[in-house]
Formats: sequence, structure tokens, C-alpha cells
Amino acid sequence: LAVARLRVLCVAAGVTDVTVRSAPGGGAEVRIAPLRLRESRRVRLERLWPSATYEPATERLRLPLRRRTGAVEAVTEVLEQLADVPSPAAVTTPAA
Repeated sequence: LAVARLRVLCVAAGVTDVTVRSAPGGGAEVRIAPLRLRESRRVRLERLWPSATYEPATERLRLPLRRRTGAVEAVTEVLEQLADVPSPAAVTTPAA
């Protein structure tokens, strides 16, 4: 269900690409694109995730993770905090 929730958030935020790749030292890096961030959201990004890199020209966010596990939850948290999407309670997965 976590992946379905992430997909719903991505659609609501206009994100079409979420990539997780291994990083040196056993961690991982998440790339999210396109992600349009207002200036206030960029400031929040710098405060909450100081190791993240946002590229305004390409609207790409790169977020290092300590571990490869939990990437879905990490991306979900980033989108909930930064993207202009409805509140988490309003974003639900469709019933099967």
C-alpha cells in the first residue's frame, strides 16, 4: 500500500520520475523529477534535508539516504512536506 500511496502523491504533484540508486558506502540516492518548488518550499528543503540538492533548471531533487531500505517512505515524506498536493488525509489510495 505504501507504493500505491506514493504513486498517488506523485500524480498529484506532477512527478513522473522517481529513481533510487546505490551510493558509495552502502547508502542510496533518490532522484525526484520534475518537482516544482516555490521559494518557501526550497527554504524548507534546506532546513529539513540539508544534504539534499535541488536543481531549479531541471526541477530535479537529489536526496541522499543512509540506507536503501525505506526509500518509499522517505520519498513520501518529502512529497508531503514540499509538494503542493492535498493534505495527506485527502490523498487516499483507491479501493480495490
